[in-house]
Amino acid sequence: MKKIAVKCIGLLAIVFGLTSCSLLGLGGSEGTIEAGSTALSEHDFTEAESQYCNVYNDDNTNSEAAFGCFFAKALMLPESDDSASLLELAGEDPVIMEQALYSPDDGLVTFKHLIEGGSFPLTFNYSDFNLPFRNFSSPGQALVKYMTGYKFAIEVPDSEYFSDYLNFGSLLNTIILNGGDSSSVERRLLAYSDELEEMEAILADVLTDEAFLFSVPQGFANTSVEPVVRRTDVLALSAMVKTARVLIGLIEGYDMGINIEDVVRTIDGVPQIDVALLVADINGSGATINGVTVDSIPALTLIDSSKIQEQKTRMIEALEHAQSALELWSSSGDSSAENSDFYGAHRLSGDHISSEDYENSADFLGEVSASGSAGMTQLSFFANRGNFDVRINLENFFDNPPDGTSAVNEFGSMLSLEDSYNDPVSYSEAEEYENSTLQPVFIEAFFRNFGEDFFTVENL
Repeated sequence: MKKIAVKCIGLLAIVFGLTSCSLLGLGGSEGTIEAGSTALSEHDFTEAESQYCNVYNDDNTNSEAAFGCFFAKALMLPESDDSASLLELAGEDPVIMEQALYSPDDGLVTFKHLIEGGSFPLTFNYSDFNLPFRNFSSPGQALVKYMTGYKFAIEVPDSEYFSDYLNFGSLLNTIILNGGDSSSVERRLLAYSDELEEMEAILADVLTDEAFLFSVPQGFANTSVEPVVRRTDVLALSAMVKTARVLIGLIEGYDMGINIEDVVRTIDGVPQIDVALLVADINGSGATINGVTVDSIPALTLIDSSKIQEQKTRMIEALEHAQSALELWSSSGDSSAENSDFYGAHRLSGDHISSEDYENSADFLGEVSASGSAGMTQLSFFANRGNFDVRINLENFFDNPPDGTSAVNEFGSMLSLEDSYNDPVSYSEAEEYENSTLQPVFIEAFFRNFGEDFFTVENL
């Protein structure tokens, strides 16, 4: 499932990074749509936005102009002041889209590993591209593996997980050194709310056109032929934008309760996450560990349930749109209007996603979205493999959002550590690392104490 999820994310990111639109319009709007296409070919995204959005604002049923407007806005978003502010806080250079897309060796469009005669990456690896945070591989996986006692799933300190773990600690330390904290990161993420709302509405107008097609200007896509953006691709993009809006809602509705300045320590000159402090901070214990006192606010303390509740329909729609895109991508016949040139190109790689993978992923998303109205729903992906009985209830999560403070008051904690937990350890020598007494965080306590009403896992 992990491989499928990573590949699906890769596909969506490729679609988002490579697609643009430019079919000639009809009647009075022909000139401005043609001008928008020309602007995209010349990499003038400001002019493309002006041309496409002017037509769209006059007629929101014009799906060509609508998608052109959306795509130009999406291309400009990484260069916005909000993005520059967030990247500056993290110690990253601002994005210049011309370089991100067309840098000779590592641009999204001009990537060095290309299909002969085209310009699509054979496989998607974020670190291959000229983008921020490219030194990361799987930071989330690294932290989870560390906390769950996989011996860091590393074995030796030069593995990608070890590198990502140290990169993550370094990133948080950079934010702190730049005067940032958890609240300043959240504020910068919330600044995207208006843009995401606008982009979601534009894509909704595009999806009203059941026969939607767009040819990508050759000058933009750097191809010998004009790839076509289809309704399938728009469904995938819509799922991404809706999911981002749901995450914004969660940030607005919860006090995340994790203070990065309290959980990062420097060991042997290397900034690292002190997991003992992280667990204490998530539990809101107010404890003093290694000379640092964490606050008494548990993670995911509910501050405005309405912000969570109003995201229910949007989350279900995001899952349904992603499910529909996967189902269409899994069907045969790349020339069909139901398929995608981008999916078809990806299939040429030696490590492509099979139709069965797509279908299994689509079924999984369908069951998760169904739980938004049907209550606790078993996920057959796990049951069919004879591993776990996993059940989810999105309906209850959004209708009755769980509260970290209530969970701690009732159960005493959200996470717990083995008594013998020794954190952090020095990673200066491989032998010292391999002989460390790293013990797991009890992640299952989180689901038992915090999430029992919307997520359950039992061994089969």
